[in-house]
Amino acid sequence: MIENNSDEIFIQLLKNISTIKGYILTKINTIQNKLRRPNRRIRLVNTKEIVLYTSDINYTYDTCQSTNQLLLLNKEKFCHIETFSTINCLFSQFFSHLKVFK
Repeated sequence: MIENNSDEIFIQLLKNISTIKGYILTKINTIQNKLRRPNRRIRLVNTKEIVLYTSDINYTYDTCQSTNQLLLLNKEKFCHIETFSTINCLFSQFFSHLKVFK
């Protein structure tokens, strides 16, 4: 039973991380590319685009919060697994950066 629970936790972590990666690649990178364009005014096309980006960033942030809680709650249980420790460390750094962005 404990092993099944551990598998479910890892599956949920992978789902969350995949979701976060997808949102980062599609939304945040798009915003960054707009900001990097030389000799163009920096502006979003319209209010709908602003709402969409804000909504996506909020969704990503919420997913990060639940992932962070999942990692923290299971830290003791999985600290002996190198992969878990690596994911925990890298995710903590990423989440800190996202908090600044938000």
